Amino acid sequence: MIRKELLKWDNVTVHEHQFGSIVFRVGGEEIGHLHGDIMADIHLPAKMIKKLLSEGRVSPHHIVPQSDWASYEIRDADDVARVIELLRMQYERLAKK
Repeated sequence: MIRKELLKWDNVTVHEHQFGSIVFRVGGEEIGHLHGDIMADIHLPAKMIKKLLSEGRVSPHHIVPQSDWASYEIRDADDVARVIELLRMQYERLAKK
């Protein structure tokens, strides 16, 4: 569902990620990537990550917690909608460039 939605957005491309997941890009820059159907990793500016972490909207990145990346565990349809919302935040930032 996430892949299908993101591919509707202007200039979004999908690629294989180095660890067997799929990565979404706009203008050559990564929006985020999916680890199967169970987790999304989203790249955002550190300030935004810090705010989202403090609000409990994301978790620290599962491998590199002190980074500009956050993780979101996908368990149900509500989580899918939240992941799309988070990826949209990064997409909108990058699409403006």
